[in-house]
Amino acid sequence: MELVPKMRVDSPSLNHSRTTFAEVAPGGADRWPAFLDKTVALWQSGPHIALEQLGTVGAPTLVISGDDDLVELEHTTDLYRALPKGQLAVVPGASHLVPMERPLLLDDLLAAFIDNDTPHELMPMRRKGR
Repeated sequence: MELVPKMRVDSPSLNHSRTTFAEVAPGGADRWPAFLDKTVALWQSGPHIALEQLGTVGAPTLVISGDDDLVELEHTTDLYRALPKGQLAVVPGASHLVPMERPLLLDDLLAAFIDNDTPHELMPMRRKGR
């Protein structure tokens, strides 16, 4: 996943995050570069979970992504496929900030997932035999 190289202090894609950070962080905007450096270091250091390890997760799991997410869709679908009881939601018109961009749709998705962790599908393909 080619995520970290996209994260630059002055990246236009981070305008919202940078502005929000400056409004609430002690020290304000001056602390943004250090915050971003620490965030990128955290992403680079892990945790790194192999897809095979996700196969041991027995709980129903909802994987959510924006259709214009910084996490590549292929990686997101790999995560979904690795989870035995995985469900996938790709939210249209959203980036990595789905909760802020599409909160009502996200609320509906989460409520449906929580209320019914066993999908009742008319034509299951991946979940056949469950």
